[in-house]
Amino acid sequence: MTCRRLLLVLLGVLAVAPGCASGDDDDHGGDGDADSDADADSDSDSDADTDADADADGDADCNPGQLACGDGTCVPQNRVCDKIPDCANGADETDCPGCAADEYECANGDCAGRGALCDGVSDCADGSDEADCGCAPDEFACAAGGCVDAAWRCDGEADCADGSDEQFGFDRLEQSLSRHAGMSPGIFRDAVLMDVEAFTGPRPREDDITVLVLRLPS
Repeated sequence: MTCRRLLLVLLGVLAVAPGCASGDDDDHGGDGDADSDADADSDSDSDADTDADADADGDADCNPGQLACGDGTCVPQNRVCDKIPDCANGADETDCPGCAADEYECANGDCAGRGALCDGVSDCADGSDEADCGCAPDEFACAAGGCVDAAWRCDGEADCADGSDEQFGFDRLEQSLSRHAGMSPGIFRDAVLMDVEAFTGPRPREDDITVLVLRLPS
């Protein structure tokens, strides 16, 4: 081989070698990027698994006898459907039998708004929303239940169904005494007591009745 040909061969080798090295570097670089992407995907999947586990653990942490609210908190089962929301999202008062948390359950099972309780108007068909409410300061409590205006007490007209707003009073006593005047003391006493009993009817006495009859000389 002549010196000229040998020189050309060497130049050709030098010209090809850098290109090959560059190609190898590109291939290794591509593999590096792929590995980085794979690692990123793996990290992303790991994060997603961690989030999923966290979401699952939100309800899994409740102990036996507790209700999972669905937001990571728990409430005791004895507070479920007690008409008082304990879960922040109200899950413990959802799908409960009976009336809603903001309703009053009537004695007959019907429901009425809690604002209707003891408002002076019967919203329950059985009137149970107005039972045991007591009377207002300006009202009189009838013995058999119910209230009437305090100004109607002892006005000469029975406004309570049992007539308890009307006392026998001095006016009725004077009328009874005048009506039975002239009778013997015993009959006079019995006649006055009969008038009182006729007025009170079957209502129980609030106190004893004492009658003293004296005949004065004329």
